[in-house]
Amino acid sequence: MELYRNQDSGIIAYKIYEDYILIKFKGEVVYRYDKYCVGEEELEIMKKFAEKEDDLNTYINQNRYIYKCGREV
Repeated sequence: MELYRNQDSGIIAYKIYEDYILIKFKGEVVYRYDKYCVGEEELEIMKKFAEKEDDLNTYINQNRYIYKCGREV
């Protein structure tokens, strides 16, 4: 997993795959967000936030349907 350098975020690390993204939150919990739940367009937005290492946690929390799609791995 890639370290998430924004220390103010609740995210520690992430790993991008073609159809999903894994996000490791503080507390060592890893969640999977896939295109089948969040949708392809939203997944691409999440990948961009992850790559720029800013606003991903805010984006997830502000979009409750995305928040609800996270599945613990």
